[in-house]
Amino acid sequence: MNFREKLAQNPALATGSAVVLLLVAALSLYQNLWNTGLGRLKVLYTDDDGKTWFKDDLRKLTPFDHDGKQAYRVQAFRCGGGPPFIGWMEAYSDEDRKKLEGTTAPDDLALATAMSAYLPQVKHPGDTRWVTPRNRTQYEAITTPKCPDGSQNAPQPVGANE
Repeated sequence: MNFREKLAQNPALATGSAVVLLLVAALSLYQNLWNTGLGRLKVLYTDDDGKTWFKDDLRKLTPFDHDGKQAYRVQAFRCGGGPPFIGWMEAYSDEDRKKLEGTTAPDDLALATAMSAYLPQVKHPGDTRWVTPRNRTQYEAITTPKCPDGSQNAPQPVGANE
């Protein structure tokens, strides 16, 4: 009895085989899309101290070279219907950056988890001094966004998909 005849006589085996084949095809498609970069998460960066920003791959560790300039990750917000603004910029210390460069995360979620173990240095656009997480009071002051118009509205995060 060949395989085709076994499938005809056993509907459960046929269904199970079809499900396994579909899962293998879906996994293959997912991995191919992921490896070509179509599945990569995007975040916002700036290379001009927050005047403008651009989207790029989450896996970039800041600072990095972008067209001959140093680029930094930014956290952008919006208050009410107003225009988006950069709340703060982020960069990893040389020590933390070296540790993260050695991370072999299998996907963006794993990398984001690894990156969250190392808090970046932060600063407001236009500031010259980066603040480390060890300086808790200043760090929290920078990473607590405030509306540029001074209103008491709660700033809403702006993602790379906007």
